[in-house]
Amino acid sequence: MRRIYLVALVLGFSARDLSTETLTLTTYYPAPYGVYTQLRSTRDSYLAYQGGNVGIGTNTPLTRLHVSGQSLWLTGGDSGGLSGAAGSGLRLYHDGSRGMMFAYDYSGLTSPHNLILQSPGGNVGIGELSPMYKLDVKGGIRMQGDLMVGTPPRKPMAVLTFRGSNGLVYYNTGVPYGTHFCFIGGFALPDGDIEENGTGYIARILCKKGATNWLCGGDFRSHNNNEEMRINVVCVRNELIDQSGWSNIE
Repeated sequence: MRRIYLVALVLGFSARDLSTETLTLTTYYPAPYGVYTQLRSTRDSYLAYQGGNVGIGTNTPLTRLHVSGQSLWLTGGDSGGLSGAAGSGLRLYHDGSRGMMFAYDYSGLTSPHNLILQSPGGNVGIGELSPMYKLDVKGGIRMQGDLMVGTPPRKPMAVLTFRGSNGLVYYNTGVPYGTHFCFIGGFALPDGDIEENGTGYIARILCKKGATNWLCGGDFRSHNNNEEMRINVVCVRNELIDQSGWSNIE
């Protein structure tokens, strides 16, 4: 209103000078313009909907919403889905008892999208302020589903069974020692008796490294050199085992 009064005052004192001029009067009402210490809206508000950025704590916003200085706090009871007009994006909300973050597509066939954390580098901590690994969890972990390790992704442990060969035999497991560590999980000797007066190992049941794969098996010293050796072999991904203390004991 002050601007309108000022223009009227100028017109009152210089009407003769403006008799042949065109006067354009611009008002920003009801759109607020200028610097305010506080703004309140009782209905929907639209910011920078025709372009530009919105800054909170900064007068040089670099993105559509740029928050600088303090944290961003979400409260309330938001929950449920959005309309298809929302399209795809990242959603953050608090439903009154828990905070949620997920990537989703609400347009057409609604479906979740992948959510990537720290793709360029750095680590992620859960309950840990100084994470030392890509995912550093301080506390217990509950998992429902498969645990996959390595590239290509595979289950971290495999159990194999070998039988049918007699005498001293090491079964080729087909499992490379470059990816797994294998050890005997159990064995059975269907027949035989130990030859007390012989020489060499009384018994040897172990896994050792072949050219590329783990070889597992063994034998025991008996009066008959053709007893069958049956074994169970457990192979674990190298990422899960410290092999620094291992050596071939044969």
